[in-house]
Amino acid sequence: MKRILRIIIAISTCIICSCGGGGATSQNGGITTPNPSTSARSVIKPTSLVASQNVAGIQLTISIPSGVTPVLNPDGSVDVASTLVVSSSAPANYTLTSVKYTAGSSLTITGIDASGFGPSDSITINMKVNSGSYPTGSDFKILSFEAYDIYGAALSLNPALATTIQ
Repeated sequence: MKRILRIIIAISTCIICSCGGGGATSQNGGITTPNPSTSARSVIKPTSLVASQNVAGIQLTISIPSGVTPVLNPDGSVDVASTLVVSSSAPANYTLTSVKYTAGSSLTITGIDASGFGPSDSITINMKVNSGSYPTGSDFKILSFEAYDIYGAALSLNPALATTIQ
């Protein structure tokens, strides 16, 4: 009887330990690949901006890794309404004058705000992660950033970029 019980326990252990999958999409040669992310969101905030120093114009370029794209129109241009969200203390006063995407490389945004971006304002960039791509937050970097006050004078700011992969 003890022998049969040990055999049943051994078989049960083998069956439980040999089950695979665990939410994975595929198993290639014993290596389980997780489900890919479907979106990335980068938020840019000027970290050293003070209330008396409103930013009226910006131009920034961020790196975008291969396999990640902004939302594109059928003609290949950036769908600005789906890709960019500007959080502005004066939302009716800002204009995005240019958004340029270089595939697998970068996204450049130029914008103005007649009343000036304030310290609590931010720009959120929504992007798609293509199937089979596995970017990390550190793959997104600010390549260049220029800011000008409401009088056209250059401002020295250190913007922060935070990217989440979902």
